[in-house]
Amino acid sequence: MQTSDPHRTIARLAIGGAAVGFLIPLLPVYGIGGHLGSIFSAAFSMRGLIAFLLGQWINAAVVAVGILFLRQNRLGVAGGVFAAVGLTLALTVVQQVLVTSPYFRWQTNVVFALEMIEGVLLALAAIRAIGASSA
Repeated sequence: MQTSDPHRTIARLAIGGAAVGFLIPLLPVYGIGGHLGSIFSAAFSMRGLIAFLLGQWINAAVVAVGILFLRQNRLGVAGGVFAAVGLTLALTVVQQVLVTSPYFRWQTNVVFALEMIEGVLLALAAIRAIGASSA
């Protein structure tokens, strides 16, 4: 199937958002006692590590489903998927701010900034997909 240029732009935005979301848990901003390290160097059990990574990477998996809809030329559905992930991400950021507000460190700000970038990229993908489907 040939994809048009708007489809590629939407896909690039969605892939960019998914890539940011996928890479956040791999950053060296997690650690214990002020020592920086990746999530793999934290004192999680294997079960805890798997649960954390599944929770962090679920957005990337849902965005991949949206990209599959985009490839099938179902722009409205793909835009809805991207919008749903963006809204869920926005609610997650608000929840994290409320929980961690008295304990902000620079690492927390980095994660929040990257999550906001992910949300903006997905929102732009959703707007373009929904706009293209109604045109």
